[in-house]
Amino acid sequence: MLRLRSLHLLRLQTEQSEIEEINHLKVRVDRDDASIWHYVIFGLPNGPYHGGYYWGQVKFPQQYPFDPPSISLTTPLGEFPLDTDLFHMVSEEGWQPSFTVGRMLRRIIALMLDASDVNASQKKMDAEASLAFNCSHLRFRLLFPGFLSTFRQKTSNDFRSRDLVVFVAVGMLLVVTIAYLKP
Repeated sequence: MLRLRSLHLLRLQTEQSEIEEINHLKVRVDRDDASIWHYVIFGLPNGPYHGGYYWGQVKFPQQYPFDPPSISLTTPLGEFPLDTDLFHMVSEEGWQPSFTVGRMLRRIIALMLDASDVNASQKKMDAEASLAFNCSHLRFRLLFPGFLSTFRQKTSNDFRSRDLVVFVAVGMLLVVTIAYLKP
């Protein structure tokens, strides 16, 4: 049993190293339970999910890799149901012990990149709101502090932009009022 557990851990370590090589993906092991990994898909080029940060979990069963992991999303993402196992959406042939989590996550990324533009405006709004949604969860902030910094920088820039717009609008209103009041 101990040997099987060692092989299980070795497999997970190997897969984690493989995942670190995948573009648009960050993975962290849960601090409380090593059989749960958290991932974020981000930086997708173009398409309806461009600009989004999509957080999810991979839960490994005791019998992994003989039984498939459960892969779910936490961030709202249109055609992908929340907190349900996405494995069957990304695997047509069923689970094989030779499959890896990296392979499954690559398939999710591929589905996102190939997504139709149906409801593109809704997907764009969801993408823009995704980082704020994720950062509202303490676990996300603890696991991915770099994304929290990104969120703070984005919101700071948004406020600066809005402040500038308000400042210019008030200035223009003042100029118009002064011009109107001049005899």
